Amino acid sequence: MKLRLSILFAFIFLLQVCGFSQIRGGFRPRLPQFDRGTYYVDPLVFYDIDSLKPRLDAFVELPKDNLLYTKKSGTYTNSYEISLTLKDSKENVVFVKKYNETTTYTESDFKAEHKKSVFYLHNYCLNPGNYKLETVLKDITAGKEYPKTNEITVKDFTNRTVTFSDIMLLAEFSTTSEGQKEITPLISNNIFGHPKFHIFFEAYNNTAAAAYGVYVYKVTDHNDDVIKQGVLNYALYDKKTGMFENIIIGNPFGEMFSPEDPDIKEISKKEFGQCKITITDKSTGEIMTEKKIFFIPGKLPFTKHPEMGDR
Repeated sequence: MKLRLSILFAFIFLLQVCGFSQIRGGFRPRLPQFDRGTYYVDPLVFYDIDSLKPRLDAFVELPKDNLLYTKKSGTYTNSYEISLTLKDSKENVVFVKKYNETTTYTESDFKAEHKKSVFYLHNYCLNPGNYKLETVLKDITAGKEYPKTNEITVKDFTNRTVTFSDIMLLAEFSTTSEGQKEITPLISNNIFGHPKFHIFFEAYNNTAAAAYGVYVYKVTDHNDDVIKQGVLNYALYDKKTGMFENIIIGNPFGEMFSPEDPDIKEISKKEFGQCKITITDKSTGEIMTEKKIFFIPGKLPFTKHPEMGDR
């Protein structure tokens, strides 16, 4: 999925399917395996300056190789459904969005296509408050369901001089010859295999004048140890400004996976790989925005060949 942002950083959804580069790598018998999940959901909240309301952007990535395909007469077929249900704090249903798909590939097409991902994006404007996004993947061919739940806090973006949106991790980022930004969201939020990555967020200036600020970002690990930190200086002249930052973290956990002496105890912790990026106002210490990110190593579940049978 590539998103193109104009110089005003307005989202333009590009209708194309593109495959993420997938990192392959197995583990030696001594090391634990890590579950990367069957599919990924990343709900992000921005402020829509046209409607003057917060806007939920719900991103979903489904690696095709995590689905069960049947083989018959040289073709591969799968059927699945993805449903998104948003509920407010009183369990009232705000919206239900469903995607029903059936795909059929020839054998030659299947070899190329099943290593790619399918992407979905659903937008919805909300009032400030607490919400819950319930997502269910139904692999109809396999007869299995995979539920996920994301807690969402929608804040009031107008109650302070400057506010920040949620953070989007980027797998790819480039600028076209016309000056437009093209971004590929890293929907899994897994920074393994990304010694450097970009983040994108929006800053909102709620005054009639320019706003200046100094902010500090920190990337911390599961022990709250700082992996990377830096200072951000912003001058905000517009109501909305898109921010792109390049963060270089290297390989912070490399020594733990040393072939000579792997740290089995540390990497076997339940919370291992759960990291966080936080941006705070340097002058007040106020958290402007933060995001859970992950460092989940190991062989991707969807690098294995899918189960197939003649039916």
